[in-house]
Amino acid sequence: MDTYLATFTWQRKVSKTGQICIGGHHHYYLVGREHMRKDILVRFDPLDRCFVFLDPELQDEEIGRCPARHLEVEDITGLISWSPGFTPQQLPLFSFEGVCCQ
Repeated sequence: MDTYLATFTWQRKVSKTGQICIGGHHHYYLVGREHMRKDILVRFDPLDRCFVFLDPELQDEEIGRCPARHLEVEDITGLISWSPGFTPQQLPLFSFEGVCCQ
């Protein structure tokens, strides 16, 4: 996942409170009020698992970084990871009552 995210650059507008949203509803990161209402670039650094905030007007000058949150397997898939000592587990099957297959 980290290597995959490192291939992207996102553009975000900083809110009036100095925050940007990455990855969904309520995933806010503080950039700073001095950047409010500016467009910034965001990249992912896999070495320290941080989102890096860059000013596109100053030749991609780094203006800050924050540790990435909500990137664990459980967060992304909604599945609970199993301890290595546990045996393989069957995922729950859903009931498709009323669905007709021909």
